[in-house]
Amino acid sequence: QGRSSFVGIPAFPGRAFRHRCFFVRRASGLYSFEQLAGKRIGCNEWPATGHIWSRAILPHHGVPIEGIRWSVGSIDGTPLNRPQGDLPPHAQSVTGRTLLAMLLDGELDALMCAHPPRLFYAKASPITRLIRDYRSAEMDYYRRTGIYPPIHIVGIRREVHEKHPWVARSLYTALDAARRKWQQERKRMADTTPWLLAEIEDSIALFGEECWAPYGLAPNLKSIQALCDQQFAQGLSGRRLDAAAAFAEFEAVMQGK
Repeated sequence: QGRSSFVGIPAFPGRAFRHRCFFVRRASGLYSFEQLAGKRIGCNEWPATGHIWSRAILPHHGVPIEGIRWSVGSIDGTPLNRPQGDLPPHAQSVTGRTLLAMLLDGELDALMCAHPPRLFYAKASPITRLIRDYRSAEMDYYRRTGIYPPIHIVGIRREVHEKHPWVARSLYTALDAARRKWQQERKRMADTTPWLLAEIEDSIALFGEECWAPYGLAPNLKSIQALCDQQFAQGLSGRRLDAAAAFAEFEAVMQGK
């Protein structure tokens, strides 16, 4: 939107696949993205990066985002802590009711949220995931697209960057060293849950030793461009942004310019 109060560096402390983020009533008969065409979905934030990635799954399954009736509000009564901006015509703001209550009452067909809604882990819960075997679906998504969705970056306040441009290089170097150290040590922490080692081994088989995808612009250019394209396609940006330009200032520092 033209604001540039932060200078971003391509360090991604948060990544997450999103097939796991869709929830339905257990008795709804819904179990695929294709079945969401024309349905009613509630989400707790519209412009959040994670939700951009979640909505981006739908067109992959032939479901137009604008063909869904979206409701934006609180999942369980927790107040929204960020402004939602201008919602598109196919989305409406909901106040006075929780989206969870609307789902249970049949006023919504699904919820899209980063974390399971209340009651999900309750015994005989009326709520289940749309994609029951989300692990397989997410692994297949990665095999097809090569994208492990980044949902956070690190930014430096512009006034700091302009006075001390070395901060970008120093901070990036420290964060990347921390990532590498964690990758080297993660197998030693495998006893924290019974089969974590098997999960780590499976992840390495899929991703390679860089299980937590590397930092830097070049290895993430495809993912960043995909996000920029979705921001434009979903109406969150008035123009199609160039992934390389998003980190041009950081790249200039790294090249000594």
